[in-house]
Amino acid sequence: MLNDGHSYDSIKNEFKVGREAIAKWKRRYLESGLEGLNDAPRPGKALIYTEKDKARVVQKACSKPDGGYSNWSQRRIAQEFGMSQSTVQSILKSHDLKPHKVEYWCGKKYRSGI
Repeated sequence: MLNDGHSYDSIKNEFKVGREAIAKWKRRYLESGLEGLNDAPRPGKALIYTEKDKARVVQKACSKPDGGYSNWSQRRIAQEFGMSQSTVQSILKSHDLKPHKVEYWCGKKYRSGI
């Protein structure tokens, strides 16, 4: 839009972004062309979990825990697999599982307290 003669203010209003964001993308475009508009690499190595890893988390959440617990917590599952709790939460959410609210046996769900 800058290339087409639009002002910072019109771009700001159109996309609901600040002037700093517009300036950043302008700078990246001027330095690297269209390639500069791609996402820049993030610091650190991205953690990538395979479908097998995710399936193990789901299987664990659907099993009855040992140690006198009535169900799994995201924290205990995360500790079990060396993952962050937020990763476990994301995996369980993508499968619509809430092991802290529901008891699971043999792959079938039964609501607690009903």
